[in-house]
Amino acid sequence: MMLTLKINQKLLLLLLVVSLLPLGLVNLYWYRATQSSLRSEAVDHQKILTNSAVYRVNQYMTDKVNALIIHSQTAAVRSLSPTNAHQDLSSLIKQDSDIQTLTLANPDGQVVISMDRNSDLPTTANVSDQDAFRATTFLSGREYISPVSFSDRGHPTITIAAPLVKFTSGQDLLNLSTANSNQVRTPQQITGVLIETVDLTGLWQGVLSQGTNNGGYMYVVDGEGTLITYPDVAFQKSHQNLSKSPAVNAFLKNPEANPNPKMLTSEKGESVLSSYSMVARTNWGVITIEPAAAIFALANHVAVVGLSIFAIAALLVATISYFVSRQVTIPIRRLAAGTALISQGRLDTRVAIDSRDEIGTLATSFNTMAHNLGVLLQRTQAESNKANIILGNVSEGIVAINIAGNIILANRAAAELLGDLPPNLIGKPLASLYHWSMDNRPFSPSLTEQEFYPDITLTNSNHRIYYIDMMINPVADDPTGIHAIITIIDKTGEQELENMKVDFVSMAAHELRTPLTAIRGYLDLITHDETVSLSDKMRNYIGNMEASSMQLVSLIRNLLNVSRVERNELTISREKVDWAKTLQKAMVDLQFTAETKSITLTYEGPVSDVYLLAEQITMLEVINNLISNAINYTDSGGKVAVKLRQTDDKVITEISDNGIGIPANSLEHLFTKFYRVRSGLPSGSGGTGLGLYISKSIVELHGGELTVTSVENEGSTFSIVLPKFDEAAYNEIIRTTPNRLNQKHGWTTKNTTR
Repeated sequence: MMLTLKINQKLLLLLLVVSLLPLGLVNLYWYRATQSSLRSEAVDHQKILTNSAVYRVNQYMTDKVNALIIHSQTAAVRSLSPTNAHQDLSSLIKQDSDIQTLTLANPDGQVVISMDRNSDLPTTANVSDQDAFRATTFLSGREYISPVSFSDRGHPTITIAAPLVKFTSGQDLLNLSTANSNQVRTPQQITGVLIETVDLTGLWQGVLSQGTNNGGYMYVVDGEGTLITYPDVAFQKSHQNLSKSPAVNAFLKNPEANPNPKMLTSEKGESVLSSYSMVARTNWGVITIEPAAAIFALANHVAVVGLSIFAIAALLVATISYFVSRQVTIPIRRLAAGTALISQGRLDTRVAIDSRDEIGTLATSFNTMAHNLGVLLQRTQAESNKANIILGNVSEGIVAINIAGNIILANRAAAELLGDLPPNLIGKPLASLYHWSMDNRPFSPSLTEQEFYPDITLTNSNHRIYYIDMMINPVADDPTGIHAIITIIDKTGEQELENMKVDFVSMAAHELRTPLTAIRGYLDLITHDETVSLSDKMRNYIGNMEASSMQLVSLIRNLLNVSRVERNELTISREKVDWAKTLQKAMVDLQFTAETKSITLTYEGPVSDVYLLAEQITMLEVINNLISNAINYTDSGGKVAVKLRQTDDKVITEISDNGIGIPANSLEHLFTKFYRVRSGLPSGSGGTGLGLYISKSIVELHGGELTVTSVENEGSTFSIVLPKFDEAAYNEIIRTTPNRLNQKHGWTTKNTTR
C-alpha cells in the first residue's frame, strides 16, 4: 500500500504525525527569547561595571604615581638633605595608608632617607642594584612601576619609583619628572630617586568592593595571570595563578581587546558570564564574573515547563512516527549511500529502488546522473591535461592568486624563478615567496587594477635576483576563486648582457687611459724638446695628433661618466646658484664662437636673483653644451636666443635657434647614448653622440626635465625645467653635508652632437 502512495501523500501523513512541531517551536522561541533578553541585559550591565572598575583601578594607580612625582620634585626632597626631606616624606606616608616604605636615594644609589609607616630605617643601605633604581636612572628616565610581588604576610605589593630631576630652565617646571608622557630624562639630568612600596590589599575595599547583581564579583590579575585582589581573602592569599582559567586566559591572549562579555567557565569551574578590561597604567586585567545560573534562572524555569508539555505530547505519537518514517527513510538511505559513493569518485555506482513514486523517479534520475558525470569527468580530465601542457610550456611565468593573496595556480616558469616545483607553491602567500623592488626600493604591485610594471627586480628566498617585467590582470567574480593573474616576463639574460656592456665600456675606457696618457706625454716631450729640430709640416702633424688625443681623452671621460649614469653612481653637490648670472657667464664664454660664425647670440630674462638648488659646474656644462649645439647647427648669419622665465615653482630656460633643425623621426631617439642625427648635418661633423644623453641625466638628477621641439630647416628649441630654490632643502644640505669644493665630473660635452 505504501509503495503506491505519492510522495505528497506520505508527507501529508508525516505532517499529521508531527503536528506537535508548532508546539515545540513555540516553546523553543519562548525559551530563546527569554534567554536572549536576560543575557542582553546582563551583558550591557556587566560591560558598564567592568569599564567603571577599570577606570577606578587606573585612577587609583595614577594617583599613587602622580603623588610620588609631585613629592619627588619638591625643593626639600631634591636637596637630598635628610633634615629637609624628612618632614615632606613623613607627610606623604601619613596621607596614604597604602604606602608601606619610602626610600630617598642619591644618583649613586646611596640611601638618604628610608622609613616605613612607623619608624625610620637605617640609611647605610645602597639601592643601586634594585630594578626600580636602575630602570628610573639608567634605562628609561621615567617613573617605574614594578611587577606585583607578595609580602611575608601574603599581601600583594608593588614598588613605584620616580626620578629627581635637575631643572635647567623655567620650562622644565611644566614637565615635572615624566608627568608629560613624551618627557624622558637622561641620566645626567637625574639627581636621585624616590622609591615607595605600596600594599594593594586596600584595592578591593577601596576600589572593587562594589559588586554585581546575582552574586557576581570582580577580581584583578597581573600580566602573568597571578591573582592580585579577590573578594575571598583566603583564596587571594594562596597566590594562585589563574592563567589557565578561561576568563583570565582570554585576557592574557588579547589584553587590549575589551570584548563584550561571554559565557565561560570560571576559576571555580562554574558556568559564568565573564568580561575583562585592561588597566592601562599597569597592564593588569579586571575580570568580572556573574553566575549563569542566576542570570538564566527565569529562562530555565520556562524551559522546564515547555519541555514537560512537549515530552508528554511526543510520547503519544512516537509509535506511529516509527512505522511511517521507516517506510519513507529506507529508500532515502539507499540514495544517501549511493551519493556518498559518488562523492568518493565511484561513478559506476547505481541505486536499486523498486517503488513507483517520486523517490523511484529520483533513483532513476540519480543513476542517469552518475553515468553522465562519468562521461563528463573523462572529457574534463582530457581538457585539463591539454591546459596543463600548454601552461607548463609557456616561457613566461604565470601565477594565479585568490582574494587572500595565496597562490592557487603556478606554471613551471614561475616556479623556476623560486627554484621550486609548481605543486610546492600552491596555498602559499605570494608576498612571502616573491620579493619585488623597483628603483632599489621595496615594491608591492596593485592586484586590483590591470597594470604593466616594467623593470622590476625579483629576489627569491634563495637570494637569487631576476630582472623582470610584470603584468597584473584582475579577474572579476571568478567562480573558481581566482582574484588576479600575474604574468612574469624574465629579462634577466637581457639585463645581464646590458650590464656586461656597461662593464665592458667602463673597463675599456679605464684601460685606454694608460696608453693614451703615455702617447700624450711623448707628444708633449717631442713638442717641447729643444734638442729636436722639427719642420713646420711635422709640427703641424704633431699638433693634429695632440688634438686627436684630446678628443680621445674627452671620449674616454664621457664613456666613464656614462657608465656611472648607468650604475646610478653619478652624484652632485648642490648649492645656492644664481641661474641668471650663470647663463650670462656661459654666453660670454661662447660669444667668440658665435661671432666667428657671424651668429647673433641674445639673452632675454632677469639678469640676477633667479636661484636654483644645484651644482653650478655641472649645470654650466649642460648649458654650454646646448648653446654650443645651437651655434654649431645654425648657419652663418643665424640667431641663437637664450630665454629665462619663472613660474610659481619652476625655472624655465629655453635655448632656441633658427638652424637646420632635427628630423621628426630622430626626436624620440635624441637623448639616447651614442645616437647621432645623420640627416641634414654638415659633412665631416664630429661627436660622440653622448652630449645630450649626459645633459639630460644631469638635469634629471637635479629633479628637472630636458625636452626639445624642432622643425627641420626651421630650427630647434631645447627647454630646461628645474624646481625653484627651496630654502628648507638648502638648510638641510648645509646641516647634513660637510663643506667641500665642487669638482668637475670629467665629462666633455663640447664636441658632442644631437
